Order: sequence, then C-alpha cells, then structure tokens
Amino acid sequence: MRLILLLMCIVVSSRAHAWGKRGHETVGSLAAQLLAKELPQGRFLSNHSFDMGFYNNAPDLVWKADPDTYKKEFPQHFLDLELFDRAFAKAALSAPPVTAAPPKNVGTDGSSITAQWNPSRAQFFKTFPDLDEKAGRAPWRIQELCLRLDKIVQDLKKKNLSKKEHHQLQEQWLVTAGILGHYIADLAQPMHVTENYDGQLTKQKGLHHWFEENIVDDLYPAITDEVYKKAQGQWKSFYQTHQKMTAFDLSLELVKDSHKNLKRVLDLDKKLGRFSERKVSGEYRELVIERLSTGVLFLATIWSQHLDWPYNGDKFFNFVVKPDYIEPGT
Repeated sequence: MRLILLLMCIVVSSRAHAWGKRGHETVGSLAAQLLAKELPQGRFLSNHSFDMGFYNNAPDLVWKADPDTYKKEFPQHFLDLELFDRAFAKAALSAPPVTAAPPKNVGTDGSSITAQWNPSRAQFFKTFPDLDEKAGRAPWRIQELCLRLDKIVQDLKKKNLSKKEHHQLQEQWLVTAGILGHYIADLAQPMHVTENYDGQLTKQKGLHHWFEENIVDDLYPAITDEVYKKAQGQWKSFYQTHQKMTAFDLSLELVKDSHKNLKRVLDLDKKLGRFSERKVSGEYRELVIERLSTGVLFLATIWSQHLDWPYNGDKFFNFVVKPDYIEPGT
C-alpha cells in the first residue's frame, strides 16, 4: 500500500504543490508582518512571522510526504472551478422553476456566491455527489480550519488559565492559522483552480511546476519586498470591503479571482517558452507579485477575524517542527 501511494505522489506531482517552498513561506510570513503593522491586535505575529511561513509549508512538506496521510490530504489543496460550474449548470437544467432568487452573498466584484456553495462539506457533496475528490475540496478545508481556530480562541479567552495552558493554546493558534494559510496560498495560484491544472488541456504540460516553482524561485528573494509593498498598499481598501466576509466566501472569491488570471499564465508560457527561467522570469514578475500579494491580503483578512484574545508573550518560544495531521471533514 505504501508503495502504491508513493507512486501516486510521483504521478500527480504536477499539482502536488502550489508556489513551492518559497512562495508558501512568502504568503505566510508576509501576512503575519502585514497584520503586525496594520492592526494593534496583530502585533504578536511579528515575533512569529517565521513560524507562520514554516507552518504554511507543513501540509506539503510534512503531511503529503507521509503516505499514510497523502491520499486524504491531496484533494484539499485545489478546486477545479469548471467542474463545479458544470455541475451547477446541470442541476439548474433539471431543477423545477422557482419564483424567487436563491439567497446569496455578493462578492466585491459584484458576482454572487449562491446557496449552491454550502459551507458544510457533508451537505454540499450530498447535493452534488458526482463531484468526487478529484474536483478539489480547498474551500471546505479552509472553513473547517477556521472553525478549529474559533474553538482555540474561545479557550484563549477563558479566565484563570495558567501560563503553560495559555502558551499551549497560543501554540495551537499559530499552528492552525499557519496551516490554514497554506490552502489560501494554494487558491491564489491560478493553476490550482482549474481542470487545466498542468496546461495539459492546452498542450502545455509541465506548466504548473514551471510557473509556481522555477519562476518564483528565480525571482526570489527580491520579490518578497515587492509583494509586501503591494499588499500593504492595498490593505486598507481590501480590509474595508472584505473584513465581514466569512472565510468560506473569501476562499470562493479568491478562487474566482485566480481563475480570471489563468489565461495570463497560459499566454505567457506560449509566448516565452521554458528554455531558461532566468531569461523569462522577469516577464512573469508582475503576475507573480500580484498573485502572491493577493494571497497575503486574503490570508491576513481571515487571520484578523481570529485575533480577539489576550496575548502572553512572556518567554513564549513554542515551535512545532512536525505538526500532527488535522483530519479533513467527510
């Protein structure tokens, strides 16, 4: 069984990671730094921005590396939007006519997130059983981790906690929030929100890894300053329009925003080829900065919704090298 799962890892490696180690670390650490600068209650994150970058990588580097958790973890990292759109269209054709519009939340771009997108994993996939795990599960993973964060925050607000208990809960918060950031970073990558995840449908196979790792690694480390400056410049307006959205709705808006940028990735690849990342990475620079900074903004907004608790930083050095696996919902 272990051999079979290892072979599966090799076969699907083209979509096994988003952004590579550099990109994920950038989103996690810069989201922490952004909140530390912009919100008073986020200042403790400046002491743990390294931690948040590390935990952002954990689902790939720790959980996917383990054959025992790989199969369950793999579909949590993406969502192939076209498959869901087709399922919704099919359901609409077979549904009886209605006299009233379905309840909806409206994204900042004016698009609606209808009741079809149920944040309950069990209820949604009971309604759409044909959307198997190969279609992706990232928004539900994010929603479930946010509920876990809510519980940790409730415990952190309890009175009469000992210093040890408080620090243990702070550790749980950092690990959970950092790991949650991984899936947000995934959805900021255009090739993680499409069935054409490796360019295979447009005769561009291998593009996924080339874009998110070869190109990003070549632009590193100078790109981190540019990502931070762009996110910081957009923060006030972004936070104002997004702060009251649920994590589930934020993740869906991020999916749609990334999907709009898919053609840019495909077109750049067709135009430039892949003969040398060093010679072509500059052409991708604007797009990479935009996508990484967008991930930072969405992640910082979600974290900001879970910071209403007292921080005790007195000799707090807790760090988890190998976070325990967090089971996804069913």
